[in-house]
Amino acid sequence: MKIYLEFTDANSAKFWQVSVNAESVITQWGKIGTVGQSKTKSYDSPEAAEKDALKQKNAKLKKGYVETSSDSSVIVNPTAKAPMEKAAATPKKPVQEAIDPSSAPKAKLVAWCKAEERSGTELEQTLGRFPESDRAIANRHDCPSHILSELSHSSDKSTRSKVASNVNTPRDDFPSPARTRHKVQHHKEAASTADASLSRRLSWAERLKRTFKFDVTICGV
Repeated sequence: MKIYLEFTDANSAKFWQVSVNAESVITQWGKIGTVGQSKTKSYDSPEAAEKDALKQKNAKLKKGYVETSSDSSVIVNPTAKAPMEKAAATPKKPVQEAIDPSSAPKAKLVAWCKAEERSGTELEQTLGRFPESDRAIANRHDCPSHILSELSHSSDKSTRSKVASNVNTPRDDFPSPARTRHKVQHHKEAASTADASLSRRLSWAERLKRTFKFDVTICGV
């Protein structure tokens, strides 16, 4: 015995099929046009198997399924598996266009300078062509220190700023803020000491002048 039912509405199109083979009941269900799923259940006798198949059929009819005949109503091996979809191919990394850095236009040269595979020798050949490419080089975390040292004298303020924030920049080119403050403080203290010394010499000259009534000439006064 074999029974095939279908259910269709605005949102779905499903089939349900049952086949009795001696004491076994094979049930198959899923979307119309697909393999669907299968299940096999065994009973003590063919009569019990057929009774269960009819019971399942009546339950499906109450849910709106309609009995019909279809050439696709073939029970597949329950152990067969639906074909697996092929995994999507990993997209290949686009190959960057080969360019001549000595003559490439600005946009292409900037992208070329940002590429990870660039070596220090290659980057050095492009220095000074465009401020934008110099900034791209100064912003690289792997930029050699001698290139950063050269870029520290760039006329472009943004390039110098990126050089200053790069961890590979020689500190002699861009001393730390603390070191700069120390130098400024040192110069202020030296100037203050010189002013105090001059003030003392002037005071001494004034005292001599008032006491002995003559002018005293002091070197540097």
